[in-house]
Amino acid sequence: MKEPEDVVVDKEGTLYTATRDGWIKRLRRNNGKWENWKHIDSHTLLGIATAKEGGLIVCDTSKVK
Repeated sequence: MKEPEDVVVDKEGTLYTATRDGWIKRLRRNNGKWENWKHIDSHTLLGIATAKEGGLIVCDTSKVK
């Protein structure tokens, strides 16, 4: 995994991290193996959080104006 920046756990206990190579990776409960989940065309993913309604919010500093 290349330079994880932040981690978050959702309601089901799945762990997510945003990495500097543009991947949102996840680790499902009782799996023990990170998987590439979603790729975002960016190398500046710095933060990640769960949304109240479900899903993830990702901070990408190259997209901030």
